[in-house]
Amino acid sequence: MNNSKRGRGTHFSPQEVRLLLDLIVKYKSTVENKKRDAITWRQKEEAWNKLCEEFNSQAGEIPRNVKNLKTKYDGLKKALKKKKAANQSEVYKTGGGANRIITPYTDYEEKLLSILGLQICGLAEVGYSNSFPQSQLCANNSNNIEMNMNKRR
Repeated sequence: MNNSKRGRGTHFSPQEVRLLLDLIVKYKSTVENKKRDAITWRQKEEAWNKLCEEFNSQAGEIPRNVKNLKTKYDGLKKALKKKKAANQSEVYKTGGGANRIITPYTDYEEKLLSILGLQICGLAEVGYSNSFPQSQLCANNSNNIEMNMNKRR
């Protein structure tokens, strides 16, 4: 049994996060593919390997492996979903008065919102007279999301 502790990697710099998201945009159709068959898994693995090579050639700081990049990307998505949910709950809170402070999105969170699209915003409610329009719920990222939604229609 090995008693040594696993060495932790260094934190991703903001430049590395931006580079990762730029590369995710390039491989978005493969990385965010929801199919679950052998061919798709192979394509995803190849895309992540290419993404990792490009990341390491452009980042130049600390070499990262595929597992590190996937973990960071999943962590970014998870944190963004939490932030989006917290912002939406502030919109729906009762009590009158002005809206409470809604946390603004960073530039790379905006990019991630445009990558994930409906995974984050969800579908618009239909048939409820007192519901907020979808564009109001996604007000902070309306330009990116609405452009992506219009492209899909």
